[in-house]
Amino acid sequence: MKIIFLFLIFILNISTIKSLEINGLYKSSYRDVLFEQNNDTINATYEINNGKITGIIKDNTLIGTWEQSNSKGKLIFEFSEDGKNFVGKWNYNDAIPSIPWNGEILSSYLNIEGIYKTNFNKMILTQKNNIINGTYEFRNGKIKGKINENILTGTWEQSNAHGKLIFEFSDDGETFTGKWNYGDAEPAKSTWNGRKIE
Repeated sequence: MKIIFLFLIFILNISTIKSLEINGLYKSSYRDVLFEQNNDTINATYEINNGKITGIIKDNTLIGTWEQSNSKGKLIFEFSEDGKNFVGKWNYNDAIPSIPWNGEILSSYLNIEGIYKTNFNKMILTQKNNIINGTYEFRNGKIKGKINENILTGTWEQSNAHGKLIFEFSDDGETFTGKWNYGDAEPAKSTWNGRKIE
């Protein structure tokens, strides 16, 4: 009975392991690759013949396909535990990946898309790669900016004013602490904090 119980705990732990987050820009053997992750699904682009990558990441291993305007094939990338570099292989069409394709990170970003409760009411953020757009329920508020690692820098705009902002997100993207200010002044005037609710 004890053995069965321990086995069930082991299976449960395996099922709850999160795959590595690899959103970001990597310098690679085949120029820069920009990875975008949605749960376990990876989409990426690279700078050779309109190159595209699609695949699934499990733990720290990406298995997928690559496609260019002139060819296509399979690939497998093994990322380091911190996600800062990968060692990979690729090949044409259905051939087993065997040609090296390695890379190291240039810049990374957290996925912060979602709905947040903030001290300026509810805020909805959408994300495309590292580009952030958002709205919040205070005088038709709008946000635009870019996220680098866990820091969002950008601008806010309302029906009565506009200015700059900077939000620092927790590592899991569930909360942030921020500053804002009017016009071109650097963010420092007051706090703008939030917690993800969806």
